[in-house]
Amino acid sequence: MADKSQAPGFPEILHRSRTLAGLTQKDLAAQAQVPYAQVRRLEGGDTSPTAEIEAKLLRAILARVIETAGPSDGDRGLLELVRLYRQLPTEGRSALREFLRATT
Repeated sequence: MADKSQAPGFPEILHRSRTLAGLTQKDLAAQAQVPYAQVRRLEGGDTSPTAEIEAKLLRAILARVIETAGPSDGDRGLLELVRLYRQLPTEGRSALREFLRATT
C-alpha cells in the first residue's frame, strides 16, 4: 500500500481514475484499445506505461466520465480527474496533452 505522505504513483492514479469512471479493467482495456493484461499489470505496479499507453488509458477514462456524467455529478467527476491529473509527473501530463491534441 502506498505511503499516504507521498503523492500517489501511476498505479494508484490509474485505479482511482478507472473506478471513478465506473470502468472495470476489461472495460478500460477495450475502450483504450490496449491488452487487458497490460492494464492489470500497470494497475498492479508491475510495469510502467509508455507515454502513448498512459495517454490512451487516461483519455478513455476521461471520455467515459464525460459520456456518463449527469447534471449533478458530472462536475464532481471531472474535478476529481483534474486533481488526479495534477498528481501525474510532468512528462505524463505533457504526453497526455500531446496525445489529446493529436487525436481530437
